[in-house]
Amino acid sequence: MPKKLLTILVLLLLKNFWVFGDNVCGTMFVTDTTQWGQGVLWLNKDIRIKVNNGEKGRIVGSLYRVKERGNYEEPVIDGKHITIDYFDLVHIGHSTIALLKVYKMKDSKNYLVFKQSVVGGLWISQSDLDKANGKFFTYKQLFFDREDTFPEEIKWGRSYAKIGINLIGICLNLRVKPDIHSEKKLCLNSFNNENESHTHLKMIKHNGNWAYVEATLYIIDPAKPYPPEDCVYMIKRKETGWIKAIADDGHPNIWFSVSNY
Repeated sequence: MPKKLLTILVLLLLKNFWVFGDNVCGTMFVTDTTQWGQGVLWLNKDIRIKVNNGEKGRIVGSLYRVKERGNYEEPVIDGKHITIDYFDLVHIGHSTIALLKVYKMKDSKNYLVFKQSVVGGLWISQSDLDKANGKFFTYKQLFFDREDTFPEEIKWGRSYAKIGINLIGICLNLRVKPDIHSEKKLCLNSFNNENESHTHLKMIKHNGNWAYVEATLYIIDPAKPYPPEDCVYMIKRKETGWIKAIADDGHPNIWFSVSNY
């Protein structure tokens, strides 16, 4: 392998390790944009919650969120250990704030979770959720509800995180007014590893599924060395306008950055 190519590969590995670990730039990395369902469940740590198979509510096991790490131990379902699929979880601000994607609700009293970890998924009833002091939130609520409606953990995650674009392959229009027919000012992209750019959004107000934001576009600063000691991005442009933060089907077109430290 040519020495120059080897050097480039090493630099890329160092950069990606740094970004996904400390994430001092607050970059929002898109992980999955197709299977977000209708919202999330927040569960308390150190409280075991029953799960059922959805067929007359037969209890098949339980979920347990570990206090020290905030994640979930592998559940035992019908006597079998289940490996949790990463895409069944979403995080806000920090990797220890693990929320369960709710793929479907039945009679507003049962929540389908772990659809990608278990064939057919698992269900949590509203009564069991209440017993465990858990909460259900739509994605719209997570962005627009009053701060005092959230558990302390989610409050901290929201304050710690940056907000970025949660779309792959398409950009999010920044418009003059909160209307899909309004004039476009800019099209905002998610993190792009090819041109090494990303966007931060500061929400100012909202109207329905729309948010009025200050969008800050960042590009890589060629003057910064690798491995970096601080953020390697510099501001390219700032614009204000309206974005459709939540799609008509409830999907979040924006989401929070996540750090491991």
